[in-house]
Amino acid sequence: MGTEADWIEGWVAEWGDRLLQFVASYVRNPAEAEDIVQETFVRLYLWRQEHPERPVTVGWLYTTAWHRAVDYLRGRRRLAAEWPHNLGATARPEEQWVDRMVVEEILAKLRESDRTCLLLFYYAGLSTAEIARQLGIKEPAVRARLMRARRRFEAGLRGGR
Repeated sequence: MGTEADWIEGWVAEWGDRLLQFVASYVRNPAEAEDIVQETFVRLYLWRQEHPERPVTVGWLYTTAWHRAVDYLRGRRRLAAEWPHNLGATARPEEQWVDRMVVEEILAKLRESDRTCLLLFYYAGLSTAEIARQLGIKEPAVRARLMRARRRFEAGLRGGR
């Protein structure tokens, strides 16, 4: 039986690069993305210490990283509102901020289970079978969650319910 260090190293080796790509695509800041991924793995390690009997899923990992990325972007928006002159040439166009805010708000309104499936499917690139294995549910349930989440996401983009 391996040690806890072996356990977390296995998770980092298997999911670290993909998680970094996911976070970097969202926050658009490589250094900040690395910090968020490191913090996500620290949180995974601590959660495992508190709940050794509970299984860990990739969904937990991506959801935790997504929440940290959202926190980072909210902080950036507050800074941008308070000190717009500090952003200079590195600022993204305002339209991109608005688009990202809209997506963030829509994702936040989805059920946690639906959001997790969307993140694993579109950002982690997992198949429905892989998601089902990771979440411990049947593949038709994953497809149903994805279909429901897509409908709700699209309705959110159109401004509907």
